[in-house]
Amino acid sequence: MSNLCPRLEPDVRQTKPGERLLLRHARHGTWLELPDNLQPVIAGLDGETDLPHLERRMPRAGGTLVYHDLVWLLFQLWDRGMLADGDAVRDTLFPEQSQRTLAHARSWRRLRRLLALFRPLPPLDGLFAALGGAGRALASDITLTAAALLALVGLGLVVSKHALFPADPFQIDGSSLSALLLLYGAASALLSLRGLARGAVLAAETPVRAGLQVTAGVVHVDVEDRGAFHLPAATQTRFAVVGVLVPAGAAGLLVGLGLLLEAPVLLRLAEVGYILAFLDLCPFLATDGARLVELKSSVHKQRFRVRSFFTRRLLRGMIGAREAMADDTAYRLVATVWVVWFFAALRLFHALVLSHVLPLQVALFGAPSLAESAAAGVLFVYCVGVGTLLLAAVGVVGISMVIQLLTPERVGRPRRRATTTLTEGEQHELERRLRTLPLTAEADPAVITALVERAERLTFGRRAWLMRAGRGGRFLLMASGAAEVLRGLSDGSFQRVARLGPGDCFGEELLVGRVPLLHVRALEPVTVFSIDGEAAARLLEGSGASVLEMASFLDEVPELAGLGASGRLSLACRLQIRQVDADQTIVKIGEPADSMFLIRSGRCQVLRPDEAGRPRVIAELGAGQAFGEIGVMFDSPRTATVTAAEAGELIEVPRATLEAALRRSFQMGLALERLASRRMVPA
Repeated sequence: MSNLCPRLEPDVRQTKPGERLLLRHARHGTWLELPDNLQPVIAGLDGETDLPHLERRMPRAGGTLVYHDLVWLLFQLWDRGMLADGDAVRDTLFPEQSQRTLAHARSWRRLRRLLALFRPLPPLDGLFAALGGAGRALASDITLTAAALLALVGLGLVVSKHALFPADPFQIDGSSLSALLLLYGAASALLSLRGLARGAVLAAETPVRAGLQVTAGVVHVDVEDRGAFHLPAATQTRFAVVGVLVPAGAAGLLVGLGLLLEAPVLLRLAEVGYILAFLDLCPFLATDGARLVELKSSVHKQRFRVRSFFTRRLLRGMIGAREAMADDTAYRLVATVWVVWFFAALRLFHALVLSHVLPLQVALFGAPSLAESAAAGVLFVYCVGVGTLLLAAVGVVGISMVIQLLTPERVGRPRRRATTTLTEGEQHELERRLRTLPLTAEADPAVITALVERAERLTFGRRAWLMRAGRGGRFLLMASGAAEVLRGLSDGSFQRVARLGPGDCFGEELLVGRVPLLHVRALEPVTVFSIDGEAAARLLEGSGASVLEMASFLDEVPELAGLGASGRLSLACRLQIRQVDADQTIVKIGEPADSMFLIRSGRCQVLRPDEAGRPRVIAELGAGQAFGEIGVMFDSPRTATVTAAEAGELIEVPRATLEAALRRSFQMGLALERLASRRMVPA
């Protein structure tokens, strides 16, 4: 591991807005925001600096675990495709991770290129830099309130029929060409006004990259806004509100002027402004509305996760039993916003497009001139394209609902075999493994024999579910093949926790009457030895009580909540308990480190020598806190002496156990390190 020298991609650009460091991949379009004190570490990603030297560059704040921060930083860089040797870093530090943000970024970048193309114009950057003061005024409460009032007053006049939008938006005095030019010009002007306002708001906080944007065929001035996601939440909110209210407020103003001046053309322009504001509220595309929904809800990256919630989980959760998720309500509320906007869009599409398709067809084939016919054709094709997108969206959601109904969440069926009875050799192997498993090691030999006699050999195909969270099942020991342990997320997707291979087992909870909290799925055809969980629980009865007691203590540690019951039981099986007396020295500064400790009860003191060489207490640790992990992971001597302030009980985690946890599961390794980071030892 120490020979690994990570290297940053040459296409990664760095900027420093305020006290933050922003990394942007020029080709992939991915971003990463970091504290600016990580600049020395980023500079060290040159392909020549190894992990121990990078660790020395990491900032050392009191109570933080440097190795955790370094691994997590490298994971974030790999996740966004910013490491030139990303595969080597992944294989060394977190080999079970395969899916990453980069895949989503590439797919959405291709879609963005279809719908919106951005070309930077450097001369505009100076213009926006000069508008920084105006940006603060535009984002002020007074300006935003005035724009909202204008938009609402204009809508009120339209709804009360004091102002009437044109009956046919695609023709002006029978001319499709005039309507096309007016619609295109109005959309371009209003979007450019919106872009200027958004750029002024951004320029007040950070350098702006401005240029020409082509959105759904409309050319206008705008700014590259992806960097806005890294600004403070209050600034992002104002930035998004300005984007929505500028065209809406301009539309309200045009409605008033149209009434005062009796100018129907201004009402046509106002209609375009309201439509643009409504489209910018779309919650499932890269719009200001989507940004506002994410800021005001607890659903991070809601555009991706709520889409997954719709297609994977919504209907199944409505008609059947589902896992209790703390943020399920937030997903449902955001999904409701999606549905409301979508049906409003269908209503608007019907009123503005479907009602005027026939006149467009007539104009297309019966226009007096080629120019009029071409204009009608452009409008007709545009309307058909929008209709096709809406129908495609309805089709995708509908098909996903049907799939949810036809694919219930249950364990897959094993393949048919001539016999499922274990051979004599397989029985001996299973018995040996059960005797080494802490949960069954204390069981009576007759109980072990009974378990082996009840065991079966089962074979599952690729991607078959071997175990589902929250449900009873069977204790399984991997004989061949590979499987992945998954944690279910609220949006219906899964997060990989660990990879299992021959010799690994899962479902230990079932042996003591508990239900699993994690899923297990085959990565390839697998063969397992299977024992019925309920029958095993009855046979074992009180066996494994000490392991369960240890796991119950780990259940109360917040940092280990992400492991799930299976992870905590697996960890509990491999720990050692040490009783200590008051004033007993546990570890000494300078001695080799071969284990880390978790305080189960009692108090410990951390001591280091002062300038005169006298021991000085630098921290006092209590139940649930850890010490000794840095020396274990980096094979370095102890950096402090730890003594027991009173009699108590410690949980010792040997080096082999910690290293096995880090190798088996990146997520488990991070959880253990987050636990260790609770110590309060100053740098």
